[in-house]
Amino acid sequence: TGSFGHSAPSVSRLATLSLSPGPPMRSLDTAVLRLREASRRATAALPTALQRWQRPASLVLQTVPAPHGDAPPEAANPAVLRRALVDAIAWLGPLPVQIWAGPEGASEVALELVRVAHRLGCPTELRCDGQGIDRLACIALVDAGLARARIVFADNDHVDDALDAIRALTGVRVDRRTRLSIVAEASWTSDLADHVAVLAQQAAQAGADEVVVAPPWHAHAIAGADAALTTLQNDSPAGLLGVAALVQSVSRAQATNDGRPGLPRTDRCPVASTRVAVSPGGTVCACPFLSPAGALSLDGPSLDALWRAAGAHREQIARCDRSCPHPALGGPKPTGGSTTNPRQSA
Repeated sequence: TGSFGHSAPSVSRLATLSLSPGPPMRSLDTAVLRLREASRRATAALPTALQRWQRPASLVLQTVPAPHGDAPPEAANPAVLRRALVDAIAWLGPLPVQIWAGPEGASEVALELVRVAHRLGCPTELRCDGQGIDRLACIALVDAGLARARIVFADNDHVDDALDAIRALTGVRVDRRTRLSIVAEASWTSDLADHVAVLAQQAAQAGADEVVVAPPWHAHAIAGADAALTTLQNDSPAGLLGVAALVQSVSRAQATNDGRPGLPRTDRCPVASTRVAVSPGGTVCACPFLSPAGALSLDGPSLDALWRAAGAHREQIARCDRSCPHPALGGPKPTGGSTTNPRQSA
């Protein structure tokens, strides 16, 4: 990036930083993560004319509408989602794939996407709330090649479904002798905030490898910085991840003096080089809170072509001056300032 007047940590510098005492693989993983993050920041800082060459690092396939935005519900089009997967691999090679299935984690659509992604060499994660994930569904998913299951505690109504899914996945993992990774994620919403510590303990006891607390997608749904958050900071259950990021995200979600959600940011958002998402009906985007990049169909342009033509979408991301409340999109810690916000919602 030096030829464009931008700087990023050098490979040798990042390698030096990674050689701190600790398990060798952890140091190596840290070095890789830092290198990837530096690459994304450097790419996001490129002049606008060059941003069309940005390449997303992961693919999100949604079999149900994502929990954000105001678009009308879409019925899942399995053929379009399969084309998105094949196009992405032809364009970028095997890459991490996350399948958002919500209450339909056991659906045939989700199972088929897991199977195809695995056969094409992609590490695949299924994100769902646990409904329908019984032993038979777990066997089918594991045999299809699922690498990671993320069970989300989204509300009080489906806590038992989530815990039952974690137990079923744990049992099948043992029976099949697979390396399936199981993650439990609790959303920091008003109806769950007081129970996060208990949910974390129950999820760990059920067999989850990681338990993460995270904010919901919409800032208006996030629980505040109340006594429950203070307690979580001071006395969080052993192994609970994401507390520090949650504290930052809660502060980002609070209204600023201009009445808009999220804190201002002064650098460019890296989301365009982090992910590309395809909705159930084929709508393509990197940031779900802005106008989409295009629509994928069976007889239309490829995912690669849509992305290269999505200059307006990338330009909106480049102009965005807000740090998202959600860590999956939020990027670096904000540093002050206050301007207008082009986001439709956050």
